[in-house]
Amino acid sequence: MQDRWERARLDELLDGLSRIEFTLRFTLSHPGLSTTIVGTRDPKHLRDNLQIASKGPLPSDVLAEAKRRLSEAGSAPEPVPAADARPGPAAQASARGAL
Repeated sequence: MQDRWERARLDELLDGLSRIEFTLRFTLSHPGLSTTIVGTRDPKHLRDNLQIASKGPLPSDVLAEAKRRLSEAGSAPEPVPAADARPGPAAQASARGAL
């Protein structure tokens, strides 16, 4: 992950944010995300992460630029199909039979 961060020059977008804050808020910016799991054994880290999360997603211009840079650096997320676009059990069985 470090090499992707460096290739995308994400440090240039931090504007005073820590890498942890930027990354957590970037994750929370995804419209299809309903859960983010951040593990820690340190109660202070948990409090810090909750405070960061309460700030919400990154500003839209920063998010768009980060996505653009990541894409140019060769790190683009895989598209997630909509729930209604996923094949049902019959289509899955048919596809298995075709293999």
